Amino acid sequence: MRRPGQSGDDASFGRSAGMQPGRGAALLVVAVLLGVVLLNAADDAPPDRAPAGSSDNGTSETTLPAEVSTTTVVTLPPRAPADVKVIAANGTDTKGVARKATDLLKASGYNVLSPTDTTAKAAASNVYFVGDYQREAEAVAAGLSLPVTSVQPFPTAPPPIADARGASVIVVIGSDLASTLGGSTTASTAAGATSTTTAAPGATTSTTKKP
Repeated sequence: MRRPGQSGDDASFGRSAGMQPGRGAALLVVAVLLGVVLLNAADDAPPDRAPAGSSDNGTSETTLPAEVSTTTVVTLPPRAPADVKVIAANGTDTKGVARKATDLLKASGYNVLSPTDTTAKAAASNVYFVGDYQREAEAVAAGLSLPVTSVQPFPTAPPPIADARGASVIVVIGSDLASTLGGSTTASTAAGATSTTTAAPGATTSTTKKP
């Protein structure tokens, strides 16, 4: 005999037992779907960056160095002698050497000014230049057989001559250039009344006056 109410319990138990296989199948389907979603997400992820020097298709790439800019320096020729104003200054006791230097430079086509004297004696000859006339000063020095080391910027404290008169190149004649150019030296003694005149190197004339 069945107890009262037993049939209802058996029916509920049967329904619960019948639903368990369905739940397992549903969980299995959900698990499969999650796996598919995860696989698709992995496929959509960006690829790893290729190593430097290689492309995505496996071929190597060469990185060229950046272009190096170059600067071209154009050297202009010296100015024509006629465009260079030159003045010669005598820094020695030898007379006439500044005039001789002026005549030599004039013969070479330079725009020469009248010669002058320096404000102080010059131990050595120098060719000074003003502004950007260094190349022209070097050409003047070569014409006077002076070394390139004699070419220097024109000093202003103190200047070697009182007035350059707008000259771009100033030739200061020292004893070395004076001996090359030659000149005249006059010395007189009042007591003995003796004078000695040197017209040029190697030529000496002496005159002695009697009291």
